Amino acid sequence: MNKVIADLQKEFANLQKNFKKRGDELVKRVKSQATKENLMARGKEIEKLVEKELKRVEPAVNKFLVELRKNAKKAGIDLDKIEKNVRTRIKQASKKARAAGKKATARKATTKAATRKASTAEKASAEGVDSSAQS
Repeated sequence: MNKVIADLQKEFANLQKNFKKRGDELVKRVKSQATKENLMARGKEIEKLVEKELKRVEPAVNKFLVELRKNAKKAGIDLDKIEKNVRTRIKQASKKARAAGKKATARKATTKAATRKASTAEKASAEGVDSSAQS
């Protein structure tokens, strides 16, 4: 079991190294061609470069996933069940985050309205004091 996990970690580290290397190369190419004037002209070319890199990397990712599922099955781990649980938790977390965002937005709006009322009241009272002092 430990050997299987160690092998998976090695494969994953190797895959990450390849992604990083190819990603850095791609970023260098994009940066060299990404000036403001020619970005739109080179957009199609950059898109083709990205697609080409994806096509080159996709078999390695698929191979890694097949090996991962095969080795996990040997170890008695149900990746489908884990994936399903993770997806449901992500959905729940995103719902909570949206709700929290809405509450924060509502609080900001309430705070802004209260601040406006307070500043308006202060201005009115200051004007009232000034006008009564002149009389």
